[in-house]
Amino acid sequence: MPITTYDVLLVHTTAVVITLVIVLVHLRKRDLWQWTSAGFWAWCGLMLFLALPPALSLLQNDVSQYDIVLQLADGPLRALWITCVTVVGIVSYFWVYLNTQVPRPPGGLLARGLKPTFTTPQRVVLLLVIGIGLWSLVQFRSGFFQNDSVIVNGRTVGGANGYQYTAHLFLFVPVALFLLSRSSRFRLLGYALALIYIGVGSLDPWARWLQVCMLLLISLAGVLRGEKRWPNPLPVAGAVMVGLVLALRGHTTFSSPQDIFLLLSQIPTQLSTVFTGGNTNFLSTWYLQSYVDDKLVGFNYGLVLLNYLLTGFLPGQIFHEKYFLIDWLHSQQPALSNVVILDRLHGNKSSFIGTFYSEGGVFAVALMSGVWGYLSRKMDGLVLPESPVLLKSLGIIWISMLWMVWGSGDYWALDQYYTVALPTIALWLVAEKSGRTAMVKRMRTKRSQQLLSAPDLQRVAATRTPCLPEGNDRGNGAVGSEGVGG
Repeated sequence: MPITTYDVLLVHTTAVVITLVIVLVHLRKRDLWQWTSAGFWAWCGLMLFLALPPALSLLQNDVSQYDIVLQLADGPLRALWITCVTVVGIVSYFWVYLNTQVPRPPGGLLARGLKPTFTTPQRVVLLLVIGIGLWSLVQFRSGFFQNDSVIVNGRTVGGANGYQYTAHLFLFVPVALFLLSRSSRFRLLGYALALIYIGVGSLDPWARWLQVCMLLLISLAGVLRGEKRWPNPLPVAGAVMVGLVLALRGHTTFSSPQDIFLLLSQIPTQLSTVFTGGNTNFLSTWYLQSYVDDKLVGFNYGLVLLNYLLTGFLPGQIFHEKYFLIDWLHSQQPALSNVVILDRLHGNKSSFIGTFYSEGGVFAVALMSGVWGYLSRKMDGLVLPESPVLLKSLGIIWISMLWMVWGSGDYWALDQYYTVALPTIALWLVAEKSGRTAMVKRMRTKRSQQLLSAPDLQRVAATRTPCLPEGNDRGNGAVGSEGVGG
């Protein structure tokens, strides 16, 4: 009896769900099954993108889209192979995640000596960040202004460079800082900025899921500020509703406010379509992409990701050849000429693990998933209670995007995480750091002691005046350990 598409999808769903259930048990044992845990959000993303879509297709008894793809890509055996690779990726990620220690102090060297006060230079930088973010949001995402900037194959094409086009992400940083503040006025400002971002950003047909991330950021900040395990249900419900509405809308725009109410009314009848359509159905794309990687074009051996790491931050308007490794790779690989396959792959993603597979097959999946598990565990350290507010804000921003990473590509995740980190880096550079001053004083004291004789030391000790106790240097306008304007 031949193996059918229905059979392989049943095997895939069963294997992935069982693996994730085992992972859930271990997360609960380690007290990592909570809202601010990177492992929790990775689990949610994997369930959403690699388990739920095929399960719903089976329940609806509609596997036609998988049938079409598997006819182009080696048949059911291709699907069984990808199931094995998926389990390898999940196990590798969570094994490393669960066996990685969180650094103390959180943030490592970046956190040592970082004072909880916000200096005047930091306030100036924060105002610049808000201004640049709002300008990018209105100019390139609102639809109010005509611009020809688009992203093609990961490259910004048109009148703006990549920084101008994605600088709206800068707004995540002030929103996080304000929401973590002990001051109700700053928190109100954070909510206002978040609502502006969601409202204006929803007018753009692209980057839909960032509106959901902003709402999740609100919930994460509330959990950290209140030292709770689980959030207020209001922002979570808002994130779900916004996500469903934007998924049903697709890559179009709202022509009138009535469109929003129309889509809301369609949610009960179109709910399954959201999870089996192109928004979340990455598995069928991975079937076809893995066939292209194995049989037609070949792997990229990490050169694409390496190129983005080395020169992706350079402005393309000045450095025209910054994607030299990617261009060289394409010149060495055979061109994909199958029109049907090209049409099926156009605009679709093969999931985060799928992009790892394109780098080097199952071995790359095991390696890169483990690396990502290590980095995810370090994210947990950023949001610990003793972490400085600057690093804590970056931690909840990254975690708010983590669910979405599993439905994207590796270089896309790198670009998003790098962009939101830029304002944090700027704020850290101008921050006041007590550790550096204390270290210099200790070095000078030690050097002086080495130069002085024993009688000299006794005379110095006898004439030394008492020192004020530490912790009395906090002036007016200081920012508490929980945010701006504490």
